[in-house]
Amino acid sequence: MHALVVAPLLLSLVGAPTEERLDLDRLVELAKAQHPRLGEARAVARAREAEAKSARGRLLPAIALHDELQHYTSPFDISFGGGSFQARGQDTNLFVASATQPLLGLGARIERYRAAEAGAGASTERLSSAEAALTESLRIAYLELFEARALEDIAAASKAELEEQRAVAEAKVKAGALTRADRLRVEVAAANAEQQRIEAGASVATARAQLLTAVGLSPEAPVALEEPTVLLARGEAPPPLYDAAQAQALEARPELSALEGERAAAVHKSDAAWWDLLPEVDVEAAYVRTDGQAFAPKDQAYVGLAANWRVFEWGAGWYAREASEAAAEAASASLEAAHRALYAELAQRLARLRASQGAVAVAQTAIASAEEAFRVTREAVDVGAATTTDLLDAESALTQARLRLTHARYAAAIARVQLDRAMGVD
Repeated sequence: MHALVVAPLLLSLVGAPTEERLDLDRLVELAKAQHPRLGEARAVARAREAEAKSARGRLLPAIALHDELQHYTSPFDISFGGGSFQARGQDTNLFVASATQPLLGLGARIERYRAAEAGAGASTERLSSAEAALTESLRIAYLELFEARALEDIAAASKAELEEQRAVAEAKVKAGALTRADRLRVEVAAANAEQQRIEAGASVATARAQLLTAVGLSPEAPVALEEPTVLLARGEAPPPLYDAAQAQALEARPELSALEGERAAAVHKSDAAWWDLLPEVDVEAAYVRTDGQAFAPKDQAYVGLAANWRVFEWGAGWYAREASEAAAEAASASLEAAHRALYAELAQRLARLRASQGAVAVAQTAIASAEEAFRVTREAVDVGAATTTDLLDAESALTQARLRLTHARYAAAIARVQLDRAMGVD
């Protein structure tokens, strides 16, 4: 099924003359369809579900068929009163159809079924947790890619502005209004901007390759990715209160549900160990067909009770019960530790989101000031009231303000993705 999902897209990408446009949701679908970690989790979930069904089947009557054919070297004849008769033929056959239903032992089987069912539910939640973790990592990688693109655009804009100033400086040097040193300073600044653009471009290529590889595509696949406008907008939305975030996480985090299922499974296994200390009592019914035996009726049936009690086995059952109780205590402690870790994680991620949103507000104010300062300085340079150094400083301050705003916006979006993951929000 996974190949059927991915193959058409890959074929279209290979054969298409133009780029295929994909958004983040489509990339997540591709990753979920064929990621090996999720395949492993799905297989484990199927195995646990099958184990639960197997345990449920042991609650019902067990029906067995038995047939035994024996060929002897000769018949068995008995002499009696001067004559003889055949007590057993050379060939005999015994056929038994039986049914067994546990009674007292049903308690242990019920608890084992409940344990298996809880374990299956825990495995399903583990699969959901793996999917959520994969989605979070892809969203963060997607945002990091577009942040790198934004930084590349800022470097390109800075280079364009400096190239314009270099042309102006060249004209002023020829006119004698500027010195050659002023022109060289502008050229150095333009070269630095170009270097920053090249480094940002390398970061874009690396981030893109990592993202496409993570979803099973070639790093050089001709795909055009949609802007993460929804994630950026969500990063600007007001964060929830801590109490609301905690309530949401306790209800929706699959990791907590998985640990709760594992704790319930351990408790049921402990209860089953208590039941194992009691005798087993089963109801039995059977039909028996005997051929070749003179003293055995051909057809007979019976109904009865069978009891079995392991009275002494050197403490094996008792210590197995103690082990299962200790495992249940450990599962409860693990669940409590997960709750405490979640509370700390929520507080940390909420604080990070609030700090990032605060940085966005500060950066927006700073960039407005930097743009105005650059405009005023450029006009002052044009009329000779400011130097080239002043203009380069203003341009550098504007570029840094743009960089800080871009980083703050994407940091807020990433912080919101991480908070959503901590809260169990898809």
